[in-house]
Amino acid sequence: MGRGRGAEADPGSRASLEFVRTYFDERDRPHLPVGGTRETVAPLTPDHLRERHARLGPRGATVVLAGDLSSAPGAVPLVSATLGTWAGAGDLADLPGPARRAPDAGRAVLVPRPGLAQTEIYLGRPGPDRRTPHGWGTYQTLGMLLGGSPHARIDRVLREEKGYTYGVRAGFRPRAVGGLTVVGGSVRSDATADALAELLAILDVPGAQLTDEEVRAAADFVAMTAPGRYATADAVAEEIVSLAADGLGPQTVTETLAQVRGLTTDRVAAAWDEVRQGPPWTVVLVGDPGHADDLVTRVPGIGELTVLDG
Repeated sequence: MGRGRGAEADPGSRASLEFVRTYFDERDRPHLPVGGTRETVAPLTPDHLRERHARLGPRGATVVLAGDLSSAPGAVPLVSATLGTWAGAGDLADLPGPARRAPDAGRAVLVPRPGLAQTEIYLGRPGPDRRTPHGWGTYQTLGMLLGGSPHARIDRVLREEKGYTYGVRAGFRPRAVGGLTVVGGSVRSDATADALAELLAILDVPGAQLTDEEVRAAADFVAMTAPGRYATADAVAEEIVSLAADGLGPQTVTETLAQVRGLTTDRVAAAWDEVRQGPPWTVVLVGDPGHADDLVTRVPGIGELTVLDG
């Protein structure tokens, strides 16, 4: 998503845009939105686009066909005869390396929106990729346990007990190398500091305090709902493309579900502690700037708070 006016106006989109700018090193491409910014897109000319187009090539590409191909027996030969003959000038050496975390990523940023009824909160810190020795299925289960449903740990406190939010979600976003742990949602404006303090406390719970019951419930949900997640051809194709981009094959899905079915609480606890004990959270808030003083004085461990111009 580019930094268009719509993305800037929506609190959720604005929070995610500010997060990548704060979290990733400014020397690396992920520091910018996928579609670029007004400053980076405006100078582009037709010559820039032609030059980039000339460098495109098929090396490292994957074509995915998903569906009942028995009704289209010519599909595979057609792809082979067209895309299969593509010989471009691109090179895998053009691909960027692993994205780096900014040296000052462990801080809080407040994007001011005076009078906003809710505050958008977006947290992130390093997370695993799909090759994690703990097993990717372990982290899918953790995401469900912590913030994957209204019954997860975060919403049990922030929504059901405190009434601060309609819902805050947590999960893990893998990259080819490394990944992100992300937590986000909206809270009542007048509860901004209290909600953030409670959220950080929940996210600091040691793995040893995760219970057998909640681990098993989360793992069973992930395993039993998997067929529904892959019920359509486009969902299957999207998953395979995502895996291929990370250098993994379709069998990864089966292997991951096997991990989930055999999970132990100790394994989940160790996986969570690895994330929990990592570098400080990057915290982005979009809301009324009048909360700045409360955030600094009432949220332990928030670190430096930067209030942007707008």
